[in-house]
Amino acid sequence: MELRKALNGIDRKNKKLYSTLTEKEKKNFSSWLLMRYISNIKEGPWRLFYHHLVMTNEFVNVHFSDLRKHKELQWLLLQLVGTGKNFFHEFISPGKKSKKNKIKLWLMEVLPTTKERDIDTLIELNTNTSIKDYAKQHGISDKQIKKIFS
Repeated sequence: MELRKALNGIDRKNKKLYSTLTEKEKKNFSSWLLMRYISNIKEGPWRLFYHHLVMTNEFVNVHFSDLRKHKELQWLLLQLVGTGKNFFHEFISPGKKSKKNKIKLWLMEVLPTTKERDIDTLIELNTNTSIKDYAKQHGISDKQIKKIFS
């Protein structure tokens, strides 16, 4: 489905647009992509920014993965976000996943009452060697230490 056609259909609350699509367009239909676009508008009153974001989250994003095989239902939920007026929608790219710091996770497990920022400071002030020594003092096997510090 052409992106402009889909966004126009959502903005104008066209409930029947999905049923008029060809099989190829239905196959290429991506509610995830449309959700990323429709949740943001470039210009307009703040209440409409809020409307698009909240309505997309409340209607479309809730149980999104459970409805992945129900494309027409996803379309109907997407068009609920529309206001009857067209807007320019910007794509919101998903955030990049950061690599988990295994040392930090282990220290948070060992020191559960310590604040996260204090653990960050602990890691900054100590070398990996001294933290490995600390792990050995806690009875962690060499195999587990290698896994944590790899």
